[in-house]
Amino acid sequence: MPDKVNRLKTAFFIIHQETGVIDFYPIEDESKADILVGCSSNSYETEKNVFVAGEGGPTSYLDLNLYPVILKGKVLLYQKEESKCKKPITELHELFHVFGFDHINNKSLIMYPYVGCEQEINPDLIKKLIEIYSIKPLAELYFSNATVVKTGVYLNFSVQVSNEGLKDIKNVELEVYEEGKKLDSFNLGDIEMGASQKFMVGNLKLFSVNAKSIRLEIKASQEEYNKENNVINIGV
Repeated sequence: MPDKVNRLKTAFFIIHQETGVIDFYPIEDESKADILVGCSSNSYETEKNVFVAGEGGPTSYLDLNLYPVILKGKVLLYQKEESKCKKPITELHELFHVFGFDHINNKSLIMYPYVGCEQEINPDLIKKLIEIYSIKPLAELYFSNATVVKTGVYLNFSVQVSNEGLKDIKNVELEVYEEGKKLDSFNLGDIEMGASQKFMVGNLKLFSVNAKSIRLEIKASQEEYNKENNVINIGV
């Protein structure tokens, strides 16, 4: 077990050192950990003279349109005996799976399906990780659905506001304008990354029965990737 722990720590350090933008640290509360590591009691054979030493991959993710996000991952290390490789090849291989990378058909590189002690990290893996983890995490609010109906001097509407960004956003406001003049505002509360907030209003009294246009606008103090999609104009 000490050998497995030390090799895994070395694998974490290599990724940290190679990327310069990713840090790893141990955490006692499993529910708050991003990467879980476990060990199986036995290795198992997949082909003659070929043993799978471990497996890893995402266990929770958000399939967002802007940036898909892996929330949690897991590494399982099967091999009982001490590894014959000086470098933590298996550990690195499984950690790269956690980051979402798949197998490749190149025996000299670390993401080949079977372990080879002389395998190297594909530079493209490091380049991609640096690119991904250099993106500033921001929220990204937009109207994912909106229905507005005018009945006489009253307005009925329902909206769904979604956050497709990389960060939760707090204290979101929905402002309603009639012909450019602010009619009312409503607090939607906080919207987590990947979540949506539905909101409905009935019989909101307009300034005039002759109103022809309504503007709905999302307001939040936090920075977003794009605020141009925070506004919709609707003819009524």
